Amino acid sequence: MLTVMWLNLTQLYILGVKEEHIYFVILLFLLGLLYFVLNPFVHWLISLQSPKLLSYMMSSFLFLILIFTAAITNERLGLSLHLVLKISLQCFSVLGIFLLGHSIFTRFIKKQQ
Repeated sequence: MLTVMWLNLTQLYILGVKEEHIYFVILLFLLGLLYFVLNPFVHWLISLQSPKLLSYMMSSFLFLILIFTAAITNERLGLSLHLVLKISLQCFSVLGIFLLGHSIFTRFIKKQQ
């Protein structure tokens, strides 16, 4: 019998609820929670007028979407998805560090002038 803490999955299956429905509800809840957690952060970034950080975040997000889309449509890439995701996250980190260093260097140069 499948039981997830307070949720008895067997009873839900009898009522016609499929496993995909349960995953959908859980993911929808997590997505909504993530939205409400990130919303103040995004408003704070907009008030700081930091287009570099917002551009970095959006380009990283769009790149991840492209990676997952390619993995879904291409079987060969899907097999090595773990490796591609690992390398992509490492590239995001290096790019973020580079942009941070560039921003600090630019501010330092402006203060010197």
